[in-house]
Amino acid sequence: MRRFIWTGEDLPGIIFHKKFKVTHEVLTALEASQVWQSTVSFKSMFTAESIFGPEGKLSWLWNSSWDTEDAMRSDLYTNMGGGVPVEILEELIRLIMD
Repeated sequence: MRRFIWTGEDLPGIIFHKKFKVTHEVLTALEASQVWQSTVSFKSMFTAESIFGPEGKLSWLWNSSWDTEDAMRSDLYTNMGGGVPVEILEELIRLIMD
């Protein structure tokens, strides 16, 4: 199932542009993922919501939306200094695009 927001009203005959974004559903799936579970020291310190959620350390990502997977990856990787393992970022991208 794709998770997206519409950028306009749902009117017949109009083609809407999909944008991908972080949602509570995606963050719940991230915490349940094998990648999250196998990153024990990382998961014991934080929750997905405390990192990527609306009140999280990287809350600016919550308010972001992306046209493409590459644009999303670029924004997420820009913050690699934040200490989030690349495996977690890749899983987040996969879940958003799924």
